[in-house]
Amino acid sequence: PPPVGDITGSFVGQAWQVRFRSLTNWQYRLERTDDFQSWSGVSEPVTGSGSELMLADPDAPAGKAFYRVRAYRP
Repeated sequence: PPPVGDITGSFVGQAWQVRFRSLTNWQYRLERTDDFQSWSGVSEPVTGSGSELMLADPDAPAGKAFYRVRAYRP
């Protein structure tokens, strides 16, 4: 199965928050861009649990931003 499933995102206060189904033996990190050329990590890497994870950007910019969840094997 894909390493990220059932993903949803929303603002909680000023923070962008993503919830998704994770897999064990994978690492996850929330990344942000405003130009699709360079991406910055906005969360610490989190190890998949086999259940739902939540990643957040506590410093979401006031302007436009795009997000992705980076999934990789350590």
